[in-house]
Amino acid sequence: MEDKYKKGNGVIAMYMGAVKVGSFTNNLGTLDKPNIVHDHDLFDMGKYRTMNECYWADTTMKYHRDWNWLKPVLDKIKSKPLYMTIDEVTPENAFTWDFFRLDIFTPIDVAWDAVVKYIEWYNKNITK
Repeated sequence: MEDKYKKGNGVIAMYMGAVKVGSFTNNLGTLDKPNIVHDHDLFDMGKYRTMNECYWADTTMKYHRDWNWLKPVLDKIKSKPLYMTIDEVTPENAFTWDFFRLDIFTPIDVAWDAVVKYIEWYNKNITK
């Protein structure tokens, strides 16, 4: 899994209420490449996930490829009022307005990217 998805899925999980509970490393090397090391973050998803699993590694989360994971995040974001007037829109935050134009024809990778950008912007500007 690309680092972009690991990082982004962690951002989304924490926005949805998950708590990072630790990290671990595993060595998945092969005979020809023995030093391949993978670092993982572990999240307690609590009751947010309806599946039996409570703990998820950043590499096993499916926000970037499964609408069943991403849709509740979209619903949560869209339920929050946007604390910004049209006069406050700048090139750095203009994507937040575009976020609310996502529809059922939007590919999941585009929606996932918009969600991550929105949450990063939200965490930096709104949750202070």
